[in-house]
Amino acid sequence: MKTHIRLTEEKLGSLKYDDVLAITIAESGAMGVPNLLEVVDKDLNLYGTILEIEKVDFEKFEDKLTLLKTLRVHPFGEISNLEDGWEHFYMGAGNNLFLRNKYANSVEKYIDDNYADEKFEDGKEKPKTLKRYIHWFEALKNIVTSEK
Repeated sequence: MKTHIRLTEEKLGSLKYDDVLAITIAESGAMGVPNLLEVVDKDLNLYGTILEIEKVDFEKFEDKLTLLKTLRVHPFGEISNLEDGWEHFYMGAGNNLFLRNKYANSVEKYIDDNYADEKFEDGKEKPKTLKRYIHWFEALKNIVTSEK
């Protein structure tokens, strides 16, 4: 289970953009936690905020996490203006994952290698988007930890 550190404007101030490995953005109608913004740093701290509830100044987030400044997230996993150095992965149901290029292929491979046979109780295979939604943080954590 993922445990979040509440991403306040104060905590945001201590984050270094170059240390950010992953960002997730849940659209306002997403399944799971709508309007959730998650940020993972190089120390594998998982920060999270629900944008509508926290009443944060989104411009401060855009200034600190420049990916958010130009990025446009459209319904059904469509995006535009993705900053260089990042890869986008749709996790289904309005949930989007952005990984630094350095980790993108490794995270996908980890999920493929470790969860290829993951099925629902009725025996049907879980879609790749759901596997990604469930396991992306575990995959990233294992990859980063193995590098140390």
